[in-house]
Amino acid sequence: GAGGRGDPAGARRLSAAAGRRRRAAKEQPVPKAGSKIRQASDALCPHLEALAEAVRAEIPELSETARFVKFPQSKWPQQWDPELQGDYDRAMELAQSSSAQSTALARRACALTLPFARAFRAAYTRMGLVSFDGLLLKARDLVRGHPEVREELKHRYAAFLVDEFQDTDPLQGELLLFLAEAPGGKAGRWDEVLLGPGRLFIVGDPKQSIYRFRGADIAAYQGFTGHVLRGGKTVSCDLKSNFRSHAGLIGPVNHVFSQLMRLKAGSQPEYKPIAADEGRRTPAGPSVELVCVGPAQDGAKRPDAPTTQRTEAGWVAGWIAGHCSAPGRAVLGGASRSPLAGEGGGPGSTRGFRFKDVAVLMRTSSSLAFLLDAFKVQGIPYVVEMEKLFYGAQEVVDLLNLLRALDDPHDALAFTGLLRSPLMALPDADVYRLARAGALSYMKDPPRELGAAPRRRLLAVYAVLRRLRARVGRVPLGEFVAAVLDETPLLEAAARAYHGQQTVSNLLKFSRMAAAAADERGLTLKEFIAVVKSDMRESRSEGESPLADEHLDAVRIMSIHKSKGLEFPVVFVLNLSGSSGRGSEAPASLTDWQSAKTGLRLKRARAADSAMIELEMREAERRQDEAVRLLYVA
Repeated sequence: GAGGRGDPAGARRLSAAAGRRRRAAKEQPVPKAGSKIRQASDALCPHLEALAEAVRAEIPELSETARFVKFPQSKWPQQWDPELQGDYDRAMELAQSSSAQSTALARRACALTLPFARAFRAAYTRMGLVSFDGLLLKARDLVRGHPEVREELKHRYAAFLVDEFQDTDPLQGELLLFLAEAPGGKAGRWDEVLLGPGRLFIVGDPKQSIYRFRGADIAAYQGFTGHVLRGGKTVSCDLKSNFRSHAGLIGPVNHVFSQLMRLKAGSQPEYKPIAADEGRRTPAGPSVELVCVGPAQDGAKRPDAPTTQRTEAGWVAGWIAGHCSAPGRAVLGGASRSPLAGEGGGPGSTRGFRFKDVAVLMRTSSSLAFLLDAFKVQGIPYVVEMEKLFYGAQEVVDLLNLLRALDDPHDALAFTGLLRSPLMALPDADVYRLARAGALSYMKDPPRELGAAPRRRLLAVYAVLRRLRARVGRVPLGEFVAAVLDETPLLEAAARAYHGQQTVSNLLKFSRMAAAAADERGLTLKEFIAVVKSDMRESRSEGESPLADEHLDAVRIMSIHKSKGLEFPVVFVLNLSGSSGRGSEAPASLTDWQSAKTGLRLKRARAADSAMIELEMREAERRQDEAVRLLYVA
């Protein structure tokens, strides 16, 4: 219904919901005294009817009625049919979050922006630009709308084999089905395609569909596989054997997820148990251990999130310190024992685990700082392999401050950061003295009251910075940044102060990024700094430089998404009580491939159309279902 087009089907659904509410209220017995359920139902029905009219209209009229309505609050009566409660709760949530006025405001705002959107798209196309989603859309439209092109491509490719099909987004799936169509077919829709014999082979595990944020859609997976199987000529095989895990782990996984993962159309697949390799030995003792953080004593308050995360991190670090060792070093004694040490590990064992045998998986990076602090206390080597951390790494911030200062010697903020970095390691009191003397620039000699030793150290670094400053704009960007790392002791100083090899790897990656920005886009130092600062603000998912090869003996810390497909002898899944952090801010729009519906939200006006409210409710349910699959992957 976006952009001034009415949505008759949506209006019919809203009217039907109002009708069901009226009938249900009449058919149920009289509730107990004091219940306001009938008043709530009586107020709900006309609200839904008015909303249906706004949804049905081409361009709804704005009115003076209240945008949001407060309905009487009442619990569902015990004597009423419990099967009707879900329908009532959904209708009430929709009514409380949307109204005819709110829908009209969002729809009319969309109609006003459509001319700009069309002009922008036309200009974008004239410039020869296309987004990644645009590539998929245009490719799908090409094969769908031009049978002659589709026929040529079908003759070019005899068969398609697609792995990880559960990660396919809807446009990719449609494109695949059109290309796998039988020769001579001219279906206008993907669900009308007749597949050619032997042209399509797909492998996928819907239980591991965890990339919704990248466009993967379990509803699309169910739709595509359902269509492929409906013809009756498709061979379907369930691959149940697991060659990675022993029965001690597979048993609890099957027990838990057969209860958590239930078939739900468009949102959750049916759980199919997996079987462990019969030839693999199961170690003695339990293979899964659940460690919970609770109050320090009975009756005390539950710990808050930071306390819980700090406690978990300390326990994990203690376990690793007590059960792991580097080659040639004895396993530490005195740490808490765990039944998980059964397979050759633990204090007093002849082997113990290596640090590289251990992975710590996290849903988000919110508790990462506590974990790293605990690892540093225990002297545990580690590598962080999580997204969105590269630009936040202190060594990257230090290098950026150095480049900013070289680009602009009067950038006092960047120079202050540089003074406090390992390159100069100036105490805050001395930084304050420089500021009082008006000397927050390497172009000015530090004042004598700073003291002889720190002044000598600063003058040595200042001399290098002045030489580098003279080359800004005179040499290519990549060559300049490489010279900065080569001629200053930043690499060595940062490696000692921070995370060793990972720190060096990150700084070298930053240097490569600068070279690529110059070679591919012709950026100057100032332009490159602006791009990096913009990416920092937008928290671009630039992963840390890959360092963790199998020869590096260090604990791997990574997101659950990044761990998919890997295996480790010991795995910790940290901060399970934390929220995902995704979807905390309502998006301006949502589109549902299955229903071809788009919803709109005006954040500042606190208005959204009814389609947006419905899609947000559905999205919340799908996110919760995906969280179950994410735990399964871990």
